[in-house]
Amino acid sequence: MRMNMIHAVAFTVTALSLLSTSAFAATVSSAAQAASQVTSAPQVCPAGTYWEPSGYVSSGRWRDAHCAANDGRQ
Repeated sequence: MRMNMIHAVAFTVTALSLLSTSAFAATVSSAAQAASQVTSAPQVCPAGTYWEPSGYVSSGRWRDAHCAANDGRQ
């Protein structure tokens, strides 16, 4: 009786771990695909501004991508 219960629990744990692994991989791949679509879209800024990509600035803080005023850098 005990062995049947152990086998049933082991089977359930194995099945759930396989299901959660495939679900996690599908979520990660769809999230990565969505992120690549967002970053690959062409950006159009108004006249007198330019597109500044996201990244860390010199003060060490993260800045999202945005249209910045053209102050002579480009």
